[in-house]
Amino acid sequence: MITTEYFKNGFGEYIENKRFSDVKLVCGDKVYHTHRIILAYSSEFFARLLLSEFRESSQTVIELKQPDPFNVFSHVLCFMYNGKILISPENVIPLLSMADLYLIKDLNSICTKYLELNLHRENVLTVLRSSIEFHFDEITQRCITILCKNFPFVCENSLDNSNQNNNSNNSNSNEEEYDFSFLPPRIFYRILKHPYLVVKSEYTLYKIVLLFINSYNNNQNNNNQNNNQDIDDSKSTTSSTSPIIVQETEIQDNIKVSDLLSQIRYIWMTFDQLKEVSNNPLIPKEILFETFLERLKKYENNNINSQNNNSGTKLIRNLSHSTNLTTTTTTTNHNTVITTITATLPNQQQQQQVNSETNQRLLPRPPQSILFEYTFDFDNKGVFYWIATNGCKHKWINPHLSNKIKITSSSVDKGNVYEIVGLVPCEFWTKDVPASWVMIDLGPNRALIPMCYTIRHGLSFKSDSLRTWDFQGSQNGEQWTVLKRHTNDLSLNLKYATFSWPIQGVEIAYRYFRILQTGKNSNNRNFLVIGGLEVYGELLQLDNNNLNFIDHHHSHGHSQSHH
Repeated sequence: MITTEYFKNGFGEYIENKRFSDVKLVCGDKVYHTHRIILAYSSEFFARLLLSEFRESSQTVIELKQPDPFNVFSHVLCFMYNGKILISPENVIPLLSMADLYLIKDLNSICTKYLELNLHRENVLTVLRSSIEFHFDEITQRCITILCKNFPFVCENSLDNSNQNNNSNNSNSNEEEYDFSFLPPRIFYRILKHPYLVVKSEYTLYKIVLLFINSYNNNQNNNNQNNNQDIDDSKSTTSSTSPIIVQETEIQDNIKVSDLLSQIRYIWMTFDQLKEVSNNPLIPKEILFETFLERLKKYENNNINSQNNNSGTKLIRNLSHSTNLTTTTTTTNHNTVITTITATLPNQQQQQQVNSETNQRLLPRPPQSILFEYTFDFDNKGVFYWIATNGCKHKWINPHLSNKIKITSSSVDKGNVYEIVGLVPCEFWTKDVPASWVMIDLGPNRALIPMCYTIRHGLSFKSDSLRTWDFQGSQNGEQWTVLKRHTNDLSLNLKYATFSWPIQGVEIAYRYFRILQTGKNSNNRNFLVIGGLEVYGELLQLDNNNLNFIDHHHSHGHSQSHH
């Protein structure tokens, strides 16, 4: 039988001329000569419209009411005719909106797949803008998470772009002004409250918040255009490091200035920075008081001979955690001094909220991490290879033998279990025992949010290949979470065969990983046979400050590509 691709280009040529057109579509000020059968075939919306009893079904001109501010309808129409479209971060959300409106399933699938594979820190602000505008809440949340995990990078990249487009003189070259004023206050507030927000420093975040508030107020003043020409110019010209001279009122969506400023973790600022910010009248004084008490606590804990004085401090500290504090302050040349404390008892719901926000403010931010992205099986771009080469800086040494990671197994029948992270295929298998396993410990200062993993079959022939197993993660080596479950998986079916599986939806970082065989292998036996293993994802490099973050938040981190 001879086949040929008569319709390999679809019907694209017909949208470019008027031949056989039987219906006109009017979108804005543009008219498109189209064909009913193609519209109905490509779009469920048009199929229902043209086959319905509505008057549009018999009309030769149909006016589309949906606005097209991004001018993407012509591209959508071309896709309906020839199945081809060029997608970018700038148009993916408008295209997805059109696909949803006109019920074009194939276009919806393509746009969704594009976002799954191409939404990253370089384009997250672009996608975030349009996802907010088109009310794609789920995509907005994904963008917020990516933005928070990559906040320092996004800020610096945004600053570089703004500097290239800004020819005005800057008196302070070190001034870092990251303008997020395009965000609605409710979205900016969600970013500040996000548990995985990574920051360059709390002081930098403080300046970002000030800039947002000032920019928002300036925009509001410009939009109002009332007879307020005599308003103090300081309201519109205040620098991002100066106190804000605005009223403590609701900005928008029940968000107040104090709500934004309360999300900064002042406890991690330096003395000079705290000295400066304490002069800002808009920072809630109870938060400053909380900060000073905690700093005092840290100081006293370093002086073991001051136990007698600790009781008084603990009493005040306990009072601050169990009551709402109204403080009257006086300032000196050195810092803010608390002079009066008035306590009122809160109700239980208020107390829970206060305790939750207080505990979060006192915790360190999540650590930065490195993103390892899979390209192909054993591509030398995985976590184990990176650890073995000390960040790709030195010659490869098996990371188990160099004590950088630890690999164990339930039993050994042949081979060395640590060779499964080697550079060449190895032959390792456990004894013929049910529930056999292999476990990797990344060490106390590492944790990984897994996104993909690769296995190599451990024999030069295909027998005893893995079929039914769980890929698991653990934070303590005792309680295990199934990250990927395989049942009668035929992916490994050749000698030294390799295969990689994506891991989706995991937001927790794990120190331990385990392959647990939950069913018999291809030869109906219990040998667990592995000849190679690699993992990909976000690797968190932890220190003493953020080890607690793993315990409290099951950490996410800032993503930095290592290639």
